Amino acid sequence: SVAHRDKVESYVQLAQSEGGRVTGAGRPILGPPFDRGAFLEPALVTGLAPTCRTAQEEIFGPVVTVHPFADEAEAITRTARAQRAMSAGCARCTITG
Repeated sequence: SVAHRDKVESYVQLAQSEGGRVTGAGRPILGPPFDRGAFLEPALVTGLAPTCRTAQEEIFGPVVTVHPFADEAEAITRTARAQRAMSAGCARCTITG
């Protein structure tokens, strides 16, 4: 629904006000009959504290927050501290260059 899309967009705006960097989250330009839909492109949010609202609350939309961690213990601790998150994932990679 349009109301739900607007709610998800409000979380994207919240993420930005909390200091997050948002990639995506635009409204796609679609032709008929899809132009009447309440679509939102997926959003990737980085640069947030793991305790901020955007990272802790259930958004129910195509929004994911990404939080770097130093080691497995830190990743487990952060996941365990999530107050209302419905899901959490963990991936480890080293980025150089």
